[in-house]
Amino acid sequence: MSDEKTSGSIGRSILAVLAGFAVVIVITLITDAILHWTDFYPPLGEYTPGSALIWATAYRTFMALLAATSQRVSRLAAL
Repeated sequence: MSDEKTSGSIGRSILAVLAGFAVVIVITLITDAILHWTDFYPPLGEYTPGSALIWATAYRTFMALLAATSQRVSRLAAL
């Protein structure tokens, strides 16, 4: 009985991690689209200056850390 419970828990954990990755990807793509729409980024296919790429790296890192933190908090809440 405990083997079934453990394998189901592992499967849910894997799905939770994959869902977290998917959410981060979707949120960053939406943020990129908004930044292109507001002309913070140049149109797609044009040269992007280094400063815009630094901002992109910074907000993507922040969003990934936020997602990792929320995953850890939800895991603690499940205990």
